[in-house]
Amino acid sequence: MSKRAIDHPALTPALRWTADTLCLWSLCGKSACRRSRTCSGAPRDCLARYAPLVPDEAREVVKLMLDGMRGGLSYHDLCDAAPGEFVALEEWEELVRNSTAIHRR
Repeated sequence: MSKRAIDHPALTPALRWTADTLCLWSLCGKSACRRSRTCSGAPRDCLARYAPLVPDEAREVVKLMLDGMRGGLSYHDLCDAAPGEFVALEEWEELVRNSTAIHRR
């Protein structure tokens, strides 16, 4: 894929979904992202900056989900096909929930 294709604006929704699914808003320095619990900026930049901080296994689950969606599979189909694969993402989400709960007290 060329650099131009990678930077195409049509990819922005998929990149934002990826950033949100990885809970990158919890790592972001922008208060707007943390307050809204979603990527409010440029998801491509957010992914480049914060995705490396997410456990590899959780990132692999999101890649699996994207591949499945491209293949027309639903979330439930993916869970049925690879039930143990989603544990890493669920554990990461739990860490984020616990962390944000501590900061809200």
